[in-house]
Amino acid sequence: GTWNLNGNGNWNTAGNWTGGIPNGIDDIANITNQITTTRTITLDVPVTLGTMNIGDLSGGSSFTVTGNTLTFEASGGGNATLNMINDGGNATISSILQLNSALDIFLNDPTNNQGIILSGVINGGMGAGNTTMTINDLTGDYRLNWVLLNQANTFTGQVLVQSGLLRYEGNNAVAGARGVGNETIVENEGGVDLRDRDFNVQADDTEIFRISGMGPNGVGALR
Repeated sequence: GTWNLNGNGNWNTAGNWTGGIPNGIDDIANITNQITTTRTITLDVPVTLGTMNIGDLSGGSSFTVTGNTLTFEASGGGNATLNMINDGGNATISSILQLNSALDIFLNDPTNNQGIILSGVINGGMGAGNTTMTINDLTGDYRLNWVLLNQANTFTGQVLVQSGLLRYEGNNAVAGARGVGNETIVENEGGVDLRDRDFNVQADDTEIFRISGMGPNGVGALR
């Protein structure tokens, strides 16, 4: 389904969608229409998706998704997808995220240095030793798009940053499960930003980072 409202609204209202209300394994939600200011979409029911495409068509306005739990799940062992597209402002998802499938995040804002803020707790995951979240910036130029995580996440498995920037921000929170198999892996043109981050780990815990490559725009992978 495609969101068609230039205003705030509830997810489970049929008139806010063209092509039906997306809510099921493999379902696709297109939140990509033209908006004139920041708009809030409230999940008035728990929602499951295989793919979310999000981004104001043009003009730099932002979508915020809030409310009930948002679950990402694809059938047949496939990956779910979160795509930030178009020329809008930052997108925020403040709902709790449940990852029943690995999640591929693609950032493809062609004219801005923008990103996705995941400000709800992220649960689930693929288990230690498996990739749970992969981040790629598809703009392919000097612009830098990013993903920001700032909650006490509990998901298991690895975060892989292949391009773009992963920002861990906020105090007294964690990136996800700790220890071997739950690493943050940064490679190629990916980067990780740890500014203002206090992982608040105990003496017997280990937050593991594996960093290689030149980072975004060749200016370093660690910030």
